[in-house]
Amino acid sequence: MRKFFASAIAVASTLSVVSGVVAISLGAAVAVGPTTHYVARSGSVGVGSGCSSPGFVGATHAAIQAAMNAASSGDTVYVCAGTYSISTRLEITKSLTLTGAGAASTTLDGGGTTQILIVQDANLNDGVSGDEITANIKNMSFVNGYASDFLQNGSECDDGNRCGGAIFVENESLTNVSGVHFRNNKALFIGGAFARFIGNWATVPSVIESSSFESNKAGFDGGAVATLFGFGFTINRSTFYQNGLLPTPNARSGAAIIANFANATINDSTIVDHEAPSGISVLYGGLTLNRTIVAQSSGSTTDVCDPYAQQTVDGARGNLVTDASCQNVSQSKAAAGPGNSARVTMSELNLGTFAFRGYATKTIPLLAGSSALDHGSGCTGDDQVGTSRPQGSGCDIGAVERATSSGINTVDVSTWSYGGNTLYRDAVSPVALVSPPTDAGGQGVSYGSQTTGICTIDAQTGALTLVANGTCTLVARSTGYLNNDESSATKTLTVAATTPTTTTTTTTTTTTTTTTTPTSIVPTTPAATTAPATSSTSTTQPTGTVVAQTPSPSAVTPTTIVTKSPATTDGISQSEVALIVPTTVTVGQESEVSATTTTSIAKERVKNAAIEPATVAPRIAEADPGDGSLTIGGQEVEATLERVNDQIVLNAAEMSATVSAISKDGSTTPLDGDGVLRLGDDDQIRVAATGFAPDSEVEIWLFSTPVLLGKVTVAGDGSASAIFEIPTGTESGNHRVALNGKNSNGDDASFVVGFVFGDSPSGVSAARKLLISIPIGFAMFAALLVPARRRRKVSLV
Repeated sequence: MRKFFASAIAVASTLSVVSGVVAISLGAAVAVGPTTHYVARSGSVGVGSGCSSPGFVGATHAAIQAAMNAASSGDTVYVCAGTYSISTRLEITKSLTLTGAGAASTTLDGGGTTQILIVQDANLNDGVSGDEITANIKNMSFVNGYASDFLQNGSECDDGNRCGGAIFVENESLTNVSGVHFRNNKALFIGGAFARFIGNWATVPSVIESSSFESNKAGFDGGAVATLFGFGFTINRSTFYQNGLLPTPNARSGAAIIANFANATINDSTIVDHEAPSGISVLYGGLTLNRTIVAQSSGSTTDVCDPYAQQTVDGARGNLVTDASCQNVSQSKAAAGPGNSARVTMSELNLGTFAFRGYATKTIPLLAGSSALDHGSGCTGDDQVGTSRPQGSGCDIGAVERATSSGINTVDVSTWSYGGNTLYRDAVSPVALVSPPTDAGGQGVSYGSQTTGICTIDAQTGALTLVANGTCTLVARSTGYLNNDESSATKTLTVAATTPTTTTTTTTTTTTTTTTTPTSIVPTTPAATTAPATSSTSTTQPTGTVVAQTPSPSAVTPTTIVTKSPATTDGISQSEVALIVPTTVTVGQESEVSATTTTSIAKERVKNAAIEPATVAPRIAEADPGDGSLTIGGQEVEATLERVNDQIVLNAAEMSATVSAISKDGSTTPLDGDGVLRLGDDDQIRVAATGFAPDSEVEIWLFSTPVLLGKVTVAGDGSASAIFEIPTGTESGNHRVALNGKNSNGDDASFVVGFVFGDSPSGVSAARKLLISIPIGFAMFAALLVPARRRRKVSLV
């Protein structure tokens, strides 16, 4: 009998494993803990163990909702990196955690037409305690949500109607939001990003913390956040920037936050530059603030506090505000004394720009000398980005504590070049950037013009448009990154009307031949290549070096690689001669060149590497358009390929590379319908990467015919970026761009991304099109049909 039960248990265990059912012992039930359900934007459904083998696949709301429906109370739904289109509102009706890979990685996008999420307990409107649910929402972005009048003038907030463009919380649901970025969400009634409608004046503890709110708008009240008819709501360590009310006659109160027939506490937060019609305040209702900045730039008609529903801001709460609208807060910081609420100016606050800054959510940092530094007391734990508090003698006011290790992300303009200090309006416009300025943090700079009547500049690409003659004054600004403050520096150029005519002179040499037998032979040094000119005149001059000007700016000429083909009788083929170009080119400046060149001289330069060394083209991996790879130490590694904001992004092994096309007007060229990077004749290619060895060099190569586009010096944080023109004469068709260098361990590392150049219909391979078009259910079968070369270690998301 004992053997019978043992056999029965063994059989039952085997059956449970095969069927996927959790095994239950005969003696007692086995407790099953919370489960994580993974949702990936693309790929094949796997065993559900992670993003590489998700249980649910799809780029829309359907996959996420299916995972939440399958989850049990207390489970987690993990939404992997990528942007998910939400055209039907998601619903949480049980206790669970909805989390992503980070606010900069996982995005739920309502497309400007759909409310993204509603949280509601089992019994709407019943007011019965004990059946509440708890929803934890973490580590993702909610963008372009829209709470419209979908009930056609039904009761406000009934089933989320017109309330909470991104998230609406109904009745007694407990909702905790952490590490979430809200951007460009709208609600026709209240709470552009987030609205909570308790409805029965109950105390329902809920928290928003370590989150950021940007450019959210409401029609009536609470541009970013609204809580109505309930208590127990807290906002901790969060940043609010440029939210507001829609400019309609309906706008009433709370450009940023409203607590109406309710209360809320705001701790250690930063609330800056909100917009509303005149007479409407940033804050409204029963709000109590501690160690918080509420600031409006000079000239704003929007006050901080509402005069009729005064907020609790004054006293030893340590708040800093920029006007006298808050009750009992009118003294300067010096007059109020340490730890007390005070009125300050924007310049005294010395705030940085609103950005991700290398962290999970966007922040506005305190720059050196800010009046908010060390002003408060009583802070504990971490700030919005995880810096422990306090860092100095006291608590910094606002969402972000300035680390004691903070420095300046200085801008170096010595490398900033357009090929010359004088630019000509009759040349090609806009004028492309030849080499950018650099910043100490290696994050890249943004551009501006201080003389827009003379020149304008694209803020991202640095391309110049020449408007009139005169002195063009430009500014390059670095972003604050981690513990580095932003900085800026200027550069001046001269703008002239017409490119001067280029003159090339030719030398004449007389050779005398004698019959005397020479006692020695002196080799003749060949002349160098004559610089090209748009027009020329020739005169007889003494033998010597001539200065040739090339004032019209252009991108740096790439180095074309010399490759040995079968030798001719002269030891070099004519195809080799045709490929030779100088390895060092000065553009838009005076450069010394000799008068003439010949085929025989070009041959001699190939034979003598000391005169003109050739660059050796690397061996790189194959990559069809829309595909990519990363090779480290000669071996391909697992990589993830994403398409973000019309850019190809390849991530693997703590390294990443981003490749995009830049159009003539400086904007990013959209990917085609297959998600392929496709460059036209006027486009440039932009590359950026992280994870390379600091202070090393990264070579940027164009294939099929190998061309070295240029070399980029890696910044101290391992990043590098540059923009290149596609060389003239490049054939239309499929190409690859490769970024070759050393990783932080000193190993050879090579990113390769495939793209299409010109009008060629070539693009995504047939195999990849098959994968795109087939149903998910056939994905594993289809994978067997893809050639081995296409099944590289890259996941498309």
